[in-house]
Amino acid sequence: MQVVQIRKESIADQVYHYIKRMILSGKFKGGEKISEQAISEALGVSRTPVREAMKRLEAYGLIQVKPRSYAEVIQLDEKEAENVAEIRAVIEEYVAKSIAGKVKDAQYQIFERLARECEEASAEQNMALVFEKDSSLHLQMAKCTDNNYIYEIMERLDAKVQLYRLSKCVTPEKVQRDVKQHYKILEAIKGGNGELAAELMRKHALGIVEEGDDQ
Repeated sequence: MQVVQIRKESIADQVYHYIKRMILSGKFKGGEKISEQAISEALGVSRTPVREAMKRLEAYGLIQVKPRSYAEVIQLDEKEAENVAEIRAVIEEYVAKSIAGKVKDAQYQIFERLARECEEASAEQNMALVFEKDSSLHLQMAKCTDNNYIYEIMERLDAKVQLYRLSKCVTPEKVQRDVKQHYKILEAIKGGNGELAAELMRKHALGIVEEGDDQ
């Protein structure tokens, strides 16, 4: 059997994930400057992988690289945050309705695993991991629409959604309620109830919490 070489995560990848976690956990806040030198010294790496990681984060949409070797965490104003919430609700409502009753068992199991991992991260109050797992779940749903445009739009919008969450300063308790909404959404999708799945997803995207959502 031919030996396959598995590529380990590069230093730049590790730096990328480190900075991303710091932003999504709220340790690097909107408008805050991130120095290449400071990151380099904190992680004990050269500035080259730090620079590469920052370029990736800028392309993703979490930071803006500035002259003189630093970057700034992007900060949404109130109007931008509202716009992000509105467009996300419309797109995700469509996704939930369009895949209801059409998801294969293997794919549904992936949904359930990501929902469970999201809840576990929430219980540990690991907000960065919660947001990453939540994004993975919603993007997996988008893939099931067989509409590449929907997936591409959601992928591009992902960083803005993360920044929107941070701008709302959600509490761990609110996050725990939000992630538990996943199970009701998935149940409606599996049962083929498109109208209910869409309504639950709209409320989830807009952060609407109703009585019983923490059950």
